[in-house]
Amino acid sequence: MVKACGKNFKQLIMKTVFIIITRGSLVMNFFFSGVAKKLLNTGVKLIVLSPFSERKEVFTPFQHENLYIEPLHDSPQTTLSRIMLELLKGAIFNKTIHTRYIHRITAADSPPSKLWYLPRMLFFAPLRLLPGFKNLIRFFDFHLQPQRENDYLFEKYKPDLVFSTTPNGVSDVGVLKGAKRHGVKTIAMPKSWDTLSKFLFNTKTDRLLVWSSFSKEQALRYQGYKDSEVSVTGAPQFDYYAHKEKIMEREEFFKKNGLDPKKRLILYGSTGSNLCYESRYADLIKKYIDEEYLGKAQVLIRPHIAYLGDGEQFKQLNKYPDFVVDKQEKQDSRFKDNWDISEEYLSHLFNSLSHADVCVNVASTLTIDATMCGTPVININFDFPDIKKDMSVKRLYKSDYVDEITSFGATWVVKSEEEYLNALKEVVVEGKRKDEEMKKLIKHFACANDGRAAERIANATLNMLKN
Repeated sequence: MVKACGKNFKQLIMKTVFIIITRGSLVMNFFFSGVAKKLLNTGVKLIVLSPFSERKEVFTPFQHENLYIEPLHDSPQTTLSRIMLELLKGAIFNKTIHTRYIHRITAADSPPSKLWYLPRMLFFAPLRLLPGFKNLIRFFDFHLQPQRENDYLFEKYKPDLVFSTTPNGVSDVGVLKGAKRHGVKTIAMPKSWDTLSKFLFNTKTDRLLVWSSFSKEQALRYQGYKDSEVSVTGAPQFDYYAHKEKIMEREEFFKKNGLDPKKRLILYGSTGSNLCYESRYADLIKKYIDEEYLGKAQVLIRPHIAYLGDGEQFKQLNKYPDFVVDKQEKQDSRFKDNWDISEEYLSHLFNSLSHADVCVNVASTLTIDATMCGTPVININFDFPDIKKDMSVKRLYKSDYVDEITSFGATWVVKSEEEYLNALKEVVVEGKRKDEEMKKLIKHFACANDGRAAERIANATLNMLKN
């Protein structure tokens, strides 16, 4: 782990770093969290490469004499790039990739072709067994797909380091290839828990920063990194949860959201529209409340911020007492991930999780968020009899990262309506918790709950510049 310490990096003045920001969530993770501020205050010249460079208001709150914004140019997707992606998947073939050969896992995807399954298993899956194949495919990818669209920036700024915030993204890959051509050192940090096992990264960076021991193990196993090349820092998006002083008074938060402070609060976190029929699981909670199984309880439904219009699937519940479909977050469709980059967004999410008696979701990263806030979690893992395979929630539990998180016993994983009701009664009515298991889950998936991930990330970057 990179230690969070107050080292003196004064000698790094006038070092230049490229940082790639392609999503709204990354603005939050690397600017709002304080990573960029520490680098800038140490004298680093920070060049942001971003597809929304023309949106001056995005970076205005972080203005600094050493902060520059440049446009980021993307590479077109071609037949070659699609073939290369299949080879990169085969290079690390695993449980997660196999699941995606069979099932649609994200709301944006269409169901995988059944015709492709056998060729993938026969020709691509065995590639992981070939000695040296990871290095070979990266070599061919570098030369066959050079992605020179952003190379002029290396001549303009002559950077000392490139920081990739999405090393599996097409735009980041192009800049990383440019860094390799120009002899510039590179550092990267995967943006989420599910990135490292999806496919081999096109380019291996000099250093990799990861959330936790789980992510580090995956980096070593799948991405070809050595132990000495990977640092565990924690995730900057979780730092906000360490600031307990930002929790609003219960009465204030409940009044603001049309809730009753005298009733228990169930937070239902959506996984994303068109991924599964989640409104039916919320309907069941209404049934349990109506039948008085859960005492005095109410439900706040949180639509997924990354999917425009996700709240529509729950709109029929808004008319009932004790049900509120959250409309506090302001989605911004100009970002690829539709993210709300305001502090109000973070505050509202933090308070929603902190004031909830339980967080209910289907295989969501919200499980980690809720656990970081000390809130018990119920994970739904059962289907209704009429559900088709591509809308089954069970398929979402077959990826290695979801399987790992549920193996800790830190959440209630319910596999039937009966278990769902019993879990809700245990948590909401009886107040049961799994505190020890939750602590282990935090350590394994998020490193620590100390609010210092951003500091560790900045220090790791400064160490790269110093050394």
